[in-house]
Amino acid sequence: MEKYVKKDSRDVKKEYGLYLRWINGGGDDAGNTWDITMWIENVYDSEKEIYYLHYRDGSTTNEDAYNFILKKTVNAFRDKSSVDCYNNYVKLFEIMGIKKLKGLNGVLEEKGITVTQLSKKTGIPQSTINNMYHKEYEFQDTSVEKAIKMANALEMNVEELYNEIYFKRIGDEITKMDINPCDIKSNSLKGILENKGLSNTKFAKMCNIPRTTISSLIHNDYDFKNTSVEKAIKMASVLEINTEDLYNAIENIIK
Repeated sequence: MEKYVKKDSRDVKKEYGLYLRWINGGGDDAGNTWDITMWIENVYDSEKEIYYLHYRDGSTTNEDAYNFILKKTVNAFRDKSSVDCYNNYVKLFEIMGIKKLKGLNGVLEEKGITVTQLSKKTGIPQSTINNMYHKEYEFQDTSVEKAIKMANALEMNVEELYNEIYFKRIGDEITKMDINPCDIKSNSLKGILENKGLSNTKFAKMCNIPRTTISSLIHNDYDFKNTSVEKAIKMASVLEINTEDLYNAIENIIK
């Protein structure tokens, strides 16, 4: 007999990478009133993917979806302990035509590679990749070193793999991202920032990464290779550098 597994809003975030957000309507002392604002937001990047359903002026972009939420009530999408929370989200996304995220499992299926094969190609323990495959552990939290090994084994760059896992949906084709290598004139993060004219504080703000983290990397209190791939991609993006090139420069790897 198949074991029954109860799913909740946490599974929605894993499978779809989306969740419902809203701001209740109200009014002010001057007698002005406004309607509820409602939207679907991306878990991994709130600016990357947003589906607005209802605006404060009362306009609706998807009436069927909006009415479904009102019928169920917003609390039915917020309460993690709600028996129907997961099913409500699934039905909502069906109405909106939104498919599940591709995830690492989808990428491997499209590439025709198993977890075991990827483990052998990268030297990364099968259990580690298996946890990412089943989203018991997020790919974005793995080290940039492991992420590069996985991307190379899949004949992709790190940015491509990250994008496919977190922003592509089942049925979407794998796309090739054009990332031009940059001439890096330093083999340290400190030197790269100096060449770019960026202070630690400014760089940290631009990356939305704690300044203490940047300082630890600069003073070699923490190895860049152990930095999460999410942070590494943010830093590379701000520096307009390919993530793997940034990694190779800091780790003094010559190809």
